Amino acid sequence: MKTLSGWKEIATYLNQSIRTVQRWEILGLPAHRRGKGKRAAVLAYPGELDAWGKAAPMRLLDEVLELKSKIASLQAQVTSLKRELKSPKKVGRR
Repeated sequence: MKTLSGWKEIATYLNQSIRTVQRWEILGLPAHRRGKGKRAAVLAYPGELDAWGKAAPMRLLDEVLELKSKIASLQAQVTSLKRELKSPKKVGRR
């Protein structure tokens, strides 16, 4: 099995920028590090990248739908708070 060595080879294989595939590592891109730490050399296997890429759209779709739901909830809260600010407050007189 061919091994892709380094971010440049991985990015070229995926037809993306180096920075994009580095961000994808956080989302679970199957990149393996030779050593410890963020600066350790990285390698990947085309078969694993292909499998991850096929599964990623569904996973990302779920995340997008969840975020849209949160946005709708927050927008409703903002609307409610704006209404509260606009309505005159009833203050009791002494």
